[in-house]
This record gives sequence, structure tokens and C-alpha cells, in this order.
Amino acid sequence: MREAITKRGAVISEYPPDESPRGYYFPARNRLISALSDGVLIIEASAKSGSLITASLALEQGKEVFALLGNNSPQNEGSNNRIKEGSAIPVTDFMDILNAFDNLYVTDDSLDFNEISLEDINAVPVKGGGHFVKSPASDFRAEQNEIHIKSNSVHNNSKKEIKHKQNLDLNKTAQKIYDYINNEPVHIDKISSDLNIPVFKVLTAVTTLEMQGLIEALQGRRYILK
Repeated sequence: MREAITKRGAVISEYPPDESPRGYYFPARNRLISALSDGVLIIEASAKSGSLITASLALEQGKEVFALLGNNSPQNEGSNNRIKEGSAIPVTDFMDILNAFDNLYVTDDSLDFNEISLEDINAVPVKGGGHFVKSPASDFRAEQNEIHIKSNSVHNNSKKEIKHKQNLDLNKTAQKIYDYINNEPVHIDKISSDLNIPVFKVLTAVTTLEMQGLIEALQGRRYILK
């Protein structure tokens, strides 16, 4: 791995080569990672998660700290507390991160942020000195109920019934979620609740399913067969 990295990057460490890993080395490593980054995003952190150490180091270094807004579970207690105390910016989608940096902007005016998908992510962000096109997230939330009704109507009227594909090489969690999702849009929280699968695992699985063209992501973190 080190040989591969030297061709396109660098190995940075405060310890000599071939030093055996020890648990207390990781905070020191993460201090370097946060120092080399513009910001740090906490995906999930319990009350005593090591991710919070990295977040604290990033704050000391003057970096932006973000936290994915999670449900009220022990796995999200630490990250949600950071949001409540104001030491982390709440994040629900990648545009929340882009909006925090004035040197990032979107160059494609045709992107529809109400229907953003994995296919669009390759176009964002683009670094440069131009104007940042702000995501209309606040407008979207204000009109969310009306949009959901219209979206459901479009899918109900225009999409034909799609059947599940068979003999797919999916892991157990992804297969279970794929079998659950059907021709009616379903929210990620309902998937998690009905199948008793943590939201972070559902998010990983639906991302995989979307990349394989098996499901479609709709606005508001809802999913439907594709």
C-alpha cells in the first residue's frame, strides 16, 4: 500500500516505518488528517466515540466541523450533542458542506437541487474564484409537503410497475432492503424502522443499490424501484 501511495501521494506519520499500531497512536494520526483537511464531517458518533476526538482537534486547528444529523439513538448521541452545543454544523446533504465554503461553487446551472442524485455529484463541487450558487434548501423545506404530493402523483401516474430483479450478488442487508423497496416511494427512516436496521447501514445499502441502478433516490431521502 505504501508503494502505491508514493506514486500518487505521500505517507505522513510521526512514527518510524514499520512501527506496530497501538490504540493511542490513532488520535495523533487523526490530528494530522484534520490538519490537512478544510473540514471534518462526523458521520456517526456515540457519546464516547473516537470521532469526537478528531472533531475537537479540528476545532482547535480552526477547521470547519460538520455532523450528519442523525436520529435519537445512542449511535448518534455524540454527534447530535456537538450540533446542539454549536460546535458542529448540522448536515443533511452535501450541499450543506458546500455552502460553508465560499471558494466552492456549482458551474452547471442545469442541476436541479430538488432532484439531485448520485449521477449529479460528479459535477459538484468545482473549485474556483467565481460565485457560489446557493442551494435552495430552505425553499425546498418550506414547500416539502406540496412537492411530495406532486412527486407521488407523477410516479403513480407515469411509472409502470417494476418487478424486483433476481439472482443479484448483494450482501444480506442490501438484499433485504432491495426486497423491501417497491413501486411506492418509501422514506429511509421507515425502511430503518420496519426492517430494524440502523439508518447508517440503510444509507450505505441504498447508496450501493442506487449506484447499481436497482433503485432510484427521490427528494426527501425516499427511494423507489428503478
